[in-house]
Amino acid sequence: MSINPNISNLRHEILGVSVSLFAEAGYSGVSMRDIAKSVGVTPAALYYHFPDKQTLYVETVRFALDRNENQIEKALATDGTPEERFMRFIKGYILLIHDDPDFRRLVQREILDTNAERQELLFQTALKKEYCSLIEIVSQIAPSVNAHVMAVTVITSVLYHFEMAPIKRMASAQLEEPLPITIAEHLGQILLYGLKGNEGQNTNENSQTET
Repeated sequence: MSINPNISNLRHEILGVSVSLFAEAGYSGVSMRDIAKSVGVTPAALYYHFPDKQTLYVETVRFALDRNENQIEKALATDGTPEERFMRFIKGYILLIHDDPDFRRLVQREILDTNAERQELLFQTALKKEYCSLIEIVSQIAPSVNAHVMAVTVITSVLYHFEMAPIKRMASAQLEEPLPITIAEHLGQILLYGLKGNEGQNTNENSQTET
């Protein structure tokens, strides 16, 4: 049975609007009525596509991921050395955050939220695949380093860089905003240097302990 293209297009429009609204006001700050009004449909029409706000939110997160699928797949590609994969992950993650500010705000809001159920939902739906891939890469580069701590350091370094953008503009209004690729190379080199430095230090400490 074929799907009515009008229904498919409306569902797509609802999800696109929902990404922006949830990113701007958070889960608790948006009602189904708000979304229906922004889309230009009746609440009944919205409930026809999504039975409740939780279902709509889950589909919204997936929609935000799907529209960035190509960038995510590039970031998680498994070819190359661990160091090359690490730098590619940083680049891909920064481009994703830079090019889709609504997705960034959606992630940031839920990380800071106190609702454990939605945080778990966000992790399982939007972050787990990337997080596990980063853990694997870090473990290959520096086996003795706590890979989970390093993975969190990488992710927060990228997110916080963009969170600080308003402060950066105030502090250095005359400076041009660097390109995302420049930011990626800068952060990537610093993080990779720190990762390898910690690995060397841990190796030396272990050798001294054994002797």
